[in-house]
Amino acid sequence: MFASAFYSRQGTFGAVVLSEDGRVLAKVDLPARGHDVIFNRQNDTAVVFARRPGNFAVAFDIGGKKPPVTFTTRPQRHFYGHGAFASDGQLLFATENDYENADGTIGVFDASSNYRRIGEFQSFGVGPHQLMMMPDDRILAVANGGIETHPDYGRAKLNIPEMNPSLVFIDSRTGELLEKHELPVGMKQVSVRHITGGGPGRVVFAGQYEGSSLHRPQLIGQVEQGGGLAFLNIAGTAIDLLRRYTGSIAVSQDLDRLAVTSPRGGVVLIVERKSGRVLRTGRLSKARGVAATGNGFVASSGTGRIAGFDRSISIGDQHYSFDNHLNAAGGKSEMSVFN
Repeated sequence: MFASAFYSRQGTFGAVVLSEDGRVLAKVDLPARGHDVIFNRQNDTAVVFARRPGNFAVAFDIGGKKPPVTFTTRPQRHFYGHGAFASDGQLLFATENDYENADGTIGVFDASSNYRRIGEFQSFGVGPHQLMMMPDDRILAVANGGIETHPDYGRAKLNIPEMNPSLVFIDSRTGELLEKHELPVGMKQVSVRHITGGGPGRVVFAGQYEGSSLHRPQLIGQVEQGGGLAFLNIAGTAIDLLRRYTGSIAVSQDLDRLAVTSPRGGVVLIVERKSGRVLRTGRLSKARGVAATGNGFVASSGTGRIAGFDRSISIGDQHYSFDNHLNAAGGKSEMSVFN
């Protein structure tokens, strides 16, 4: 299965779960644009989060047996579009903006009680975006993008000269900061946005550059618990293709390769993790989400295309634009893939 948020030219919004052959397994309407969709593997549901600065999320049953459940942030908070479940599916953690205090928070919701909000703790940075539960099912990895925003100013970025992105590890049971990895001097305007697992104790990240268009900094790197943060050395010609902006990142199931998309560049790069060598460059107009399967990577686009660049997916009687993230629920894909 694959899941993504989508939107249409007619101004409608939603989220969809697709089978490997493109059939719609579940679809839910949204009041505004969504961002990421995550699976709760324990009870056959999915949750879609509002795109910043929205404050709603919707949990929906993939089998269609139960009505959707909408839940929200507390006042003076909004979602950043991402969340992560504990392995038992009981608790949901979501990145939020405490915008009056210009502080990042992690909201905690009880999935067994209609996603009732039961607490929050700091993200230990500004602008937290994607987060993930580490394999020990206790430590959360959080990408703090470093960018201050406020809903009164729409999607404007308010602190670019002073931004300080980081990747942190937090104890999900206590809210304690365990490690904080800040970017090196000279890379502070690379906003750490997207993360995925890179093996035991490792997180792979991708960022978006907020500095001069004349610069072409590295955007992809990895962090190790108890170790350090390092950027991959990807050739400048390949970095140029990303146009200083990544949309999504995934690591292959054998952990040897990563795939990163750039909506601005209309490209999907497949990169060797150890060397940073680009193994393949795939052109895909408005490339958005990417997910790893048992036999390669699957990508989505803002033009409604998905997988091996060979077809479009029709949701109902229209074509929709997929949003920046595509999640897979395990197994090998029968769709055409690239690797």
